[in-house]
Amino acid sequence: MLLEKIKQAYRQFASDQPGQRFVHLYERRGRKGKQLWLSVVAVSSGILLILMGSFLSLVPGVPGIVLGALGLALIATRFRRVAIWVDWGEVKARQWLRKWRRARATR
Repeated sequence: MLLEKIKQAYRQFASDQPGQRFVHLYERRGRKGKQLWLSVVAVSSGILLILMGSFLSLVPGVPGIVLGALGLALIATRFRRVAIWVDWGEVKARQWLRKWRRARATR
């Protein structure tokens, strides 16, 4: 039951257009009602992931950026402004990745 809900939520998230995913996720979460303790846990966990990612990015070979991105995504589920920023960052990262792949393919 819980696993099915998680799968369904991921499918919905993945089917959204890049640049709108996190705002739509924020809006879907907002409709369910606000529970203060869930927001506190989500934001605290997000901050912890960002801090761990920052620390681990100093260690070679450890993908600390991934942890930081997960922390931001978690916070974006609770704050619309952060969701907008993360959507903007996703679009910019995709553009940069596309340029990098094109430049690498021409070598």
